Amino acid sequence: MEAHGDRAVAVGGDNYAPILTGDGARAVSLPREALRPPAEVAAPAGLDNLSVRPGLFVGRTAELDRLDGALADPGGVVVQAVHGLGGIGKSTLAAYWAATRTHGCAPIRWITADNSSSVQEGLVALAGALEPPLTDDALPPEALAERALQWLATHTGWLLLLDNVNDPADIAPLLARAHARGRFLITSRLATPWHGIPTVLRLDVLEETESLTLLTRIATTAGPRDLDGAAELCAELGHLPLAVEQVAAYLAQSPLPPPTCTYLPSTRRRCTATARSPPQPNASSPGSGTSPWTGSPPSSPRPRTCCAPWPGTPPTTSPPSWPTAPPTRPR
Repeated sequence: MEAHGDRAVAVGGDNYAPILTGDGARAVSLPREALRPPAEVAAPAGLDNLSVRPGLFVGRTAELDRLDGALADPGGVVVQAVHGLGGIGKSTLAAYWAATRTHGCAPIRWITADNSSSVQEGLVALAGALEPPLTDDALPPEALAERALQWLATHTGWLLLLDNVNDPADIAPLLARAHARGRFLITSRLATPWHGIPTVLRLDVLEETESLTLLTRIATTAGPRDLDGAAELCAELGHLPLAVEQVAAYLAQSPLPPPTCTYLPSTRRRCTATARSPPQPNASSPGSGTSPWTGSPPSSPRPRTCCAPWPGTPPTTSPPSWPTAPPTRPR
């Protein structure tokens, strides 16, 4: 027996073993889990990746009730969308509802969905959480994402929160593959493309009493303090939840002077300057309004029911969580 040519291999006798030839060739030993159909994979304990502490949530009763009602309707897949300005509390509402309401969904998975790559990363993370042995380079990311899709398509009762969707096309394959099986809750700044989705909520700024409650809770984290002018300050900020939260965090770090002496005068100066020269759109955050550090507060119709987000905005790779203390600088 002989072999001809570069890197040729000849094997004789009763030999059983992998044979690798060529540059970059490697052998991959798949665990038994990789051969098991996803339909036979049970959800292990601890699969949820949503962590919340609802102490700083205020208002939004009507919106929470609407989400409850949509989930209670009979039928297959339920897709719900929440849209509104940046910093208005969309992700906060979604996470709070998922964590505190009696919806009976399990597991609950948070996926950042601002682009198609992020959606795939979320599916890969789900596949790894379902079957940890597969994350050891056993399967490429594309194969892991496919297994996650197959698992979703063959199981019921789960809830996926798709956060910050910028293009409905990024989540369309996921919605199509997992039809009639689980529940979706989508957050997005987009207002127009949600045709065919039965429940669409539009969020607005806080009510006056709710923005004052939010500011007071955060600003007094370290203890009681003088909040003279706080209501007027909230009005100057347009009752935008993120703006109120950022200013309250600033006040919490400067406990001595009241808002009338520290923040309110500078806010008015910025508003006056902005009135003379309209602000330019924030390229990195289109349609998000303005933060208290960069311009005048957005004006918008008064909502009937609103909520406030917990300190900080949700991270891009994991679900929102409340910090143990207010942030020390704006985000």
